[in-house]
Amino acid sequence: MDEKRCSTCEVSKPLDEFHRQSAAKDGRQRRCRGCVRTAGKAYKAANADRIAEYNRQWRMENPEAAKAATESWRERNRERYLESKLAWQRRNRDRRVEQARMYREANPEKYRAALAQWKAENPERVRDHHRKRRASRYGGVGQVDGETAWTDCGGLCGLCGDAIDRSLPWPDPESASLDHILPLSKGGAHDQSNVQWTHLVCNLRKGVTLP
Repeated sequence: MDEKRCSTCEVSKPLDEFHRQSAAKDGRQRRCRGCVRTAGKAYKAANADRIAEYNRQWRMENPEAAKAATESWRERNRERYLESKLAWQRRNRDRRVEQARMYREANPEKYRAALAQWKAENPERVRDHHRKRRASRYGGVGQVDGETAWTDCGGLCGLCGDAIDRSLPWPDPESASLDHILPLSKGGAHDQSNVQWTHLVCNLRKGVTLP
């Protein structure tokens, strides 16, 4: 395999360790990829403020292109973006809570509309939120894995014994509903041993009666 010597680290490496450069005699840059990365990081660190200001100005002058570039980067680096976003949210929890409060007070109608839309698009998360609130109210908040509960029940309703079709959307009477075997209001715990999947209609009929 053809090699060349890096002009920076002076180590001979395979040609594919060098970026392409059409103007060069061998079609490759003088520095290897590793040294190019190192130099790039050093430059960014030494010129952080200048780069930040340039990027800020560019985003202001090219809002549509900036938005497209951001969305493209997020798609290519989805896991990295989500991890970074989660870390930022944890570091700035108080700030986010205050910003949300100020937005709600300044835009009550928009907030209510956005909340209603989110609830309509995320019914399972809404139900899970209500379950946790009830569990907290009555005591006994544990960890519940819906998929584990589904495997345990074999896809059968814990009350009537018939099969459950998980493709049916809530609030279809035959849709899936996670039930507390011993109701929370009767002292039941919100944990894995006290939940079962049922049909929504079966769960509603059961109410808070004891098993």
